[in-house]
Amino acid sequence: MVYLSLSVLMLMAVTAVKSGVKELDAGELQEHMEMTFEKSTNCDKFPNWKIRLENVSLEQSGRNKMFLSGTLDMKVGLTKDFKLKAILTKCPSKSERGMCEEFPPEKIDDFCAKLPQKDQMWSEFVEHLQHFKPECPVPKGYYKFVHHPLDMSSMSNMPIMEGYWIIRTEGYYDGEKVMCEQSEVSFARKKKRNHG
Repeated sequence: MVYLSLSVLMLMAVTAVKSGVKELDAGELQEHMEMTFEKSTNCDKFPNWKIRLENVSLEQSGRNKMFLSGTLDMKVGLTKDFKLKAILTKCPSKSERGMCEEFPPEKIDDFCAKLPQKDQMWSEFVEHLQHFKPECPVPKGYYKFVHHPLDMSSMSNMPIMEGYWIIRTEGYYDGEKVMCEQSEVSFARKKKRNHG
């Protein structure tokens, strides 16, 4: 579900207003975004969700690259009735949480239709889950992912606003909340010299 959080952030980034872009000459400084994944946890208020991530560890392995390990514990299977909602909150920084801005929720009502598609943010991730077939219905079960590489380099040139992002992803069956996961990601603008 970490990939779900990132996919919603990508969707928001694509719809953001782009600033003017020009080609750089060799030797000019070029700006890019660097992402640091801070953490991913289940929401605290209800620790016994029917779908939950457990023992998640993120290991930064380079600029915009990391390894993800953990388990996805599904006490219910996924059917076409499963819906997702993501709430994005942007703060100026990790320490400045009193000045955050919440965006309108993003909804994915056709998750099962999107799950097997190859162009989704989570596509590579679900292909590497042990004993998981990326099509609905997905049986309940305990799915492991071990040292799975995440390469977020493609996000570095997207029009994502820098700051500290809190992405809350909720899953529903017939209006009942069965999943709640929260990821925190920071984006910082960096400069590097263009070597033409």
